[in-house]
Amino acid sequence: MPETFRCPNCGAPLEYSGPDPTIKCPYCHTPVIVPEALRGGKARAGALDEVPGIADVLSDVTRLAGPLAEIGRLVRSGKKIEAVKLYRETFNVGLQEAKDAVDKIERGEPVTMTNVTVDRVQVGEPVVTTDVAMEPLAPVRTARTGGQGKRAIFASFATTVLFLGVCLVAFYAMGTLLLRLHPVYRTAMELVKNDPAVIEIFGSPVQDGPFASGTIKGFPVGSHTVNLQVAIRGPRAHGMAYIYGDREKDGTCRILSIRIEIGGEEVLKYSGEPEKGFQFSPTAARTGILPTPEYASIVLQFGGEGIGPGWFQDARSIALDGAGHIYVAEYEGGRVQVFDPTGAFVTQWTVGDSETQIYDMAADRRGTVYVAAHGAILRVEGTTGRLLGELEPPDERYWFEQVALMPDGGLVAMDWHNNLVRFDAEGRVAQEWHDLLSSVTGETETVCDLAVDGLGNIFIVGVSDPTIFKFTPEGRFADRFGGEGDAPGQFRTPSVSAMAVDNQGRVYVADFDGIHVFNATGGYLTLFGAEVEGAVRAMVFNAQNELFVLTAAQQVSKFRLNRP
Repeated sequence: MPETFRCPNCGAPLEYSGPDPTIKCPYCHTPVIVPEALRGGKARAGALDEVPGIADVLSDVTRLAGPLAEIGRLVRSGKKIEAVKLYRETFNVGLQEAKDAVDKIERGEPVTMTNVTVDRVQVGEPVVTTDVAMEPLAPVRTARTGGQGKRAIFASFATTVLFLGVCLVAFYAMGTLLLRLHPVYRTAMELVKNDPAVIEIFGSPVQDGPFASGTIKGFPVGSHTVNLQVAIRGPRAHGMAYIYGDREKDGTCRILSIRIEIGGEEVLKYSGEPEKGFQFSPTAARTGILPTPEYASIVLQFGGEGIGPGWFQDARSIALDGAGHIYVAEYEGGRVQVFDPTGAFVTQWTVGDSETQIYDMAADRRGTVYVAAHGAILRVEGTTGRLLGELEPPDERYWFEQVALMPDGGLVAMDWHNNLVRFDAEGRVAQEWHDLLSSVTGETETVCDLAVDGLGNIFIVGVSDPTIFKFTPEGRFADRFGGEGDAPGQFRTPSVSAMAVDNQGRVYVADFDGIHVFNATGGYLTLFGAEVEGAVRAMVFNAQNELFVLTAAQQVSKFRLNRP
């Protein structure tokens, strides 16, 4: 039948059913020696149980854990006077020694305890008095001879060793607590626990271990740097996180780097750029537990169907400028909404009138937005909506529906008769090609989408023919891939809805099944994005090679590529 007694540290009720001589308090997590009367004739821990007064000595030592934690809390709260007073009361030392110890705790330095005296008397047994210091032990000398003298020597030595061990554990626990409460630690753990790449390897939830180690260099009231090491674990794996960051005088924390290892092999690295998050390390595959990741992971979503700021009605176009602003245009009514890189609404503006239809949109690095609206190409200042002008077509026959930026700052625009016009960086007509797709297929074709790679190659996909046509920057036909069919890299007809090219020259083509990926020469690579809601309406890459996708569900999703 379980016996009940109280924890000497926190006073909580503890149940004991044996046979272990020690148990751990589930409330304050302090190791507690079970009273001799409750242990009765059960198995004993070993020879140290025979030492007179050892249980009482250890009970006193474990009670130090609570005051030590409270001293650390007072120091962190700026209540040094109260911390000094508690230190004096706990260790029975003078004012100067207590002040010196508290100052060291504040600076994160180790503290030496001296003159801690434990006196215990048992009837019929000698008195054992021990002076303990956190320094090398002097040889124990005694005038006693015979069994009683040897027993006193052994008791003194055993008590000293155990007391030192418990004190070391207590100070280590207090140091861990100080590190875990540090703003750099808390900020880093938020990054670790919520990053998709970390969750992909470790599973969810990701948790930090109970202990942390590291160093804090600098003054507590000024700037200082922190090096930390902490165990992390999840349902799939356990590992170690190595954190390096600093805290400025104004309290601002910067995480400069985080390395995560599994079995001594680095699997993830954070380089201090929040927008990139954690990246898989080249050595990750050697761990043997790294799952094969999806080609891309969703790291941001916003929007939805509605008429208020941040909500869309029949949005079909998306563009990004060099500052990371996200522009989303609705098909009818001329409304364009502007969002910051996190997806937060910034402003909105309109072009034309309530009858205006926006077919496509592109934005350059300077923040100029080119809107293909009602057949014309308007130049708009993206962050204000101020109309800057209109690109003049070669003649009045053109009705532009698709636009894409060229690497040199120019623009290519295609009309509904698949005629292509190239404008230079100043907005002047530089070149034009007539019946571009028809000249290759021999059939009349309507253009579905237009994209350009970093070399200026032009990719065009039609509506009735789901084939991707590649043209050189000079307008010469270079290649074709995709097409109608059920094989990998082919499309059902009609199903292609949008196209984009990343900074590696890979071509992304969306249809009802998801987003298909082809290499720069048209070789099929993979399919992803089936989890997005609604058919893809438009796609565009930012400078960090992240893909933004606008769907018929009126939602914007940002994908981060998991492979270089």
